Amino acid sequence: MLFDLPYDVNLKTILWIPVMIYLAIIGTIFMIKSKKAAQEIASQKATYRAMAVVFYCYIAVRFFFILSDYERDRPGYPAQGDTMLYFQFVTLSYIFAISAFLNLIYVFEKYIIKKTKFIMTITFMILLVANVIMLFLPNYVATMRYINYIPLYIEIIILFLLYIYLVRKTSGQLKKNSYFCLIGLMLMAGGAVLESEFLSATGIVLPYYSPILFAIGSTVFALGQKTL
Repeated sequence: MLFDLPYDVNLKTILWIPVMIYLAIIGTIFMIKSKKAAQEIASQKATYRAMAVVFYCYIAVRFFFILSDYERDRPGYPAQGDTMLYFQFVTLSYIFAISAFLNLIYVFEKYIIKKTKFIMTITFMILLVANVIMLFLPNYVATMRYINYIPLYIEIIILFLLYIYLVRKTSGQLKKNSYFCLIGLMLMAGGAVLESEFLSATGIVLPYYSPILFAIGSTVFALGQKTL
């Protein structure tokens, strides 16, 4: 008995490629804005740069998830368990996902929420290092893959709370921008959740839901930062 994915890997890949290119464009625009931002406004430069890293890292996330799909879709893949290479691809995806949000949380802690004393940044940095180490330990990499669900969703929740904080503490255009970023983040998170193995395995969630929702969320998020 061989493992059989409930969706067409080639179709899913074709749908994600233009979205990945789109994310690269948005990330590059953010990077250009960080270069052009006023030198005296360090927080603005750092924020734009952090946004660029988010989009660049998510391209890497998708790349390794695509490789993990092709690993499981290859002829002869065992139904009774996942391979070491599959777990390594998935772990690399989580490493880039945690890195993306970690950088943004660091900027928030440095320039906006200073009372936390970088506790969140240090915590997620430790988890990131643990992922890198587990990548080379065959006996633990599978366990780390499941543990990663917890810190990753916690990171997303923290970002939600940070943008809610900005919505409450700002006014005028800044409040409006924060609303856009919050909604965009929610849509991107929704697109990522639709990619979860549990939902994909049901066969109910079709492959094109996630890239479309993520692209829409990225657009709204970029609009909130006055990038598009």
